[in-house]
Amino acid sequence: MREALRHLERRPRTVSEARRHLEGRGHSKSVVSAVLRKLARMGYLDDGAYAERLCARATQDKPRGRVRLAHELARAGLDRATIETSLRSAFGPAQEAEALRAAIRRARRGRAARSRDAEVRRVAGYLLRRGFGAEQVRVAVEDWATSADWDLPDPAGMEASEES
Repeated sequence: MREALRHLERRPRTVSEARRHLEGRGHSKSVVSAVLRKLARMGYLDDGAYAERLCARATQDKPRGRVRLAHELARAGLDRATIETSLRSAFGPAQEAEALRAAIRRARRGRAARSRDAEVRRVAGYLLRRGFGAEQVRVAVEDWATSADWDLPDPAGMEASEES
């Protein structure tokens, strides 16, 4: 039990992660199952709460999209039903849109590109790797590239001004 609690001190875990850890340390399956049941009754292990916390944080530290979140939750050992329920309740369209805006801000932070095209490709690639859908990324990048937030010079405009 002490080893399981130490493992949980570092960060919240799923039942599957805790099981893997304890079994990897050589504890028998029956002992591990008993410890996990006790920890769940005590409120230390709750896969639903774990998933909802991760979904809620998806717009903060490292903004990510639905696809990436679902992958991270599956990798943590959560079942498909828990993943879908958590995504529906804690990561709706408004939260995903905010995560997308935050990801664009993060991608642009401290970067200077040589051209609009290069910057659009770089930002779109970043958003796709963060788990946002292709159509969602296309629309967001087009909106961003034509908005007042766009602060890169137009390469065609640069060439015209260089010739003058």
